[in-house]
Formats: sequence, C-alpha cells, structure tokens
Amino acid sequence: MLFSNFVFAQRNELDTSLRATNIHSPKKATIRSLILPGWGQAYNRQYWKIPIVATGIVIPTANYFRNNSRHKQADAAYSLVFGSLTSQGGIAENVLSRLPKRYQDAYIRDAKNPIQARENLLYNLQQERILFRKNREYSLLWLVILWGANVADATVSGHLKDFDVSNDLSVKLKSETMMYGQPNVAISICKSLR
Repeated sequence: MLFSNFVFAQRNELDTSLRATNIHSPKKATIRSLILPGWGQAYNRQYWKIPIVATGIVIPTANYFRNNSRHKQADAAYSLVFGSLTSQGGIAENVLSRLPKRYQDAYIRDAKNPIQARENLLYNLQQERILFRKNREYSLLWLVILWGANVADATVSGHLKDFDVSNDLSVKLKSETMMYGQPNVAISICKSLR
C-alpha cells in the first residue's frame, strides 16, 4: 500500500511537470525570433507569416550586398581615375581599359576635351559613391526595422496565443422601455460567456 502511494505521487509530479513544459511562452517566441527571423512565428504556429518575414528580411539583405558591391566598384574606379592624370590632363589609356565599360563609354563620349571628360567622370563617380553608400545604409536600416517588427510580432502573438477570440464571446446592446409611472428609456449591456 505504501509503495503504491509512492508511485502515484511520483506520477502526479511527473504529470504536473509535463504540463508545465507544454505551456506556451512568449519569451521563447521572442528569443527564437531574435535568433532566426520566422522561428518565433513557427513557435506560435503562425506558419503563414514565415514567407512574409523571410521576404522582409531577404530583400533588404540582398539590396545591402548589391549596393555595397557597387559602392566598392565606384570607389575603386574613383581612386583609379583620381590618381591617373596624364600630361594633357586626361586619363592614361591603361587606366581607362581597367575601368568598367559604362565608365569607359562616359569618358570616350566626352574625349574631345580630356580635362573636362576627366572632371565629368570624377564627378559622376563621386555621385555614384554617395548614392550607393546611402542606399547601402538605408538597406541596413530597413533590415533592422523589419527584424525588429518580426520580433515584436512574435512577442505580441505569443502573449495573445491563449487569448480567447471564439464566436462564443459576445456583447449585446439592448434598449428597453420601462414604465414605472412614466416612460423611461434605458440601455443595458449584456455580456454572455458561453
């Protein structure tokens, strides 16, 4: 008899500990979303949000790397052109051949006046450097904003996971006319939990 009570008590403790581990934790959803975007939504069983989160993270990331690459290319071309002044004020032929095709075409278009062509090319390269650096920084900003929105969504959804939004909850407004000697109009709110 004593042994059976001991086994029953251990089983109750085990059942209680198992129930405690199955409770939904908003903190877990938050931490998972911080580690990997969409993991918190998966923990909350909102699988339809995962492609939205993934798209929101992938697009700014891809834009960041694309703008970073183009900024480095424009920066290298600017340094190359800036350091290659010929005696006529133009760009040396060996330097021009090392530039990307779009820069070569821009220089050749203005080649009648080598000094002006070089200045125009330097100006355009400087503007590209500024543009791509600015776009790279905006991409990083959007990545941080969307990652934060992903974490906030997972946290809020985690807190509202156990919130009852079924059709059984209702609030009804009724108007009644009650007569106690004189007519009165009253509004009552009836809340029913089913």
